[in-house]
Amino acid sequence: MTTDEAGRFHFSGLPAGRYTLTARKAGFVESTYGATRRRGLGTAITLEDNHKELAITFPVMRGAVVAGRVTMPSGQPGDAFVEVLERTIVAGKVTVTRAGSAATDGTGMYRIAGLWPGTYIVGVSN
Repeated sequence: MTTDEAGRFHFSGLPAGRYTLTARKAGFVESTYGATRRRGLGTAITLEDNHKELAITFPVMRGAVVAGRVTMPSGQPGDAFVEVLERTIVAGKVTVTRAGSAATDGTGMYRIAGLWPGTYIVGVSN
């Protein structure tokens, strides 16, 4: 479903049940209704039979950007693949997951957008 210019949306004809609502927009972080943290499960929306209308509002956050330029030891632009990695602790164990990636352009520049605010590790390979 695509929202209108004011961010409004409308679903019709949905059967009774439990639903999860997620919003995506270029330049913004993917958000799930009711989530209190990144990658949170959010809150299920329960619709009963003959439900007429339910007003839901939830904010979406602008995404952070990691950008830069890869150069070779000679100073020439590097042709490379860049990954942005996020370090998290899950059940007491440190994990590293890929948060985004991009290839450099002809000038060695890269840009990875749509990231949650935080601290990241940037890795480069060719």
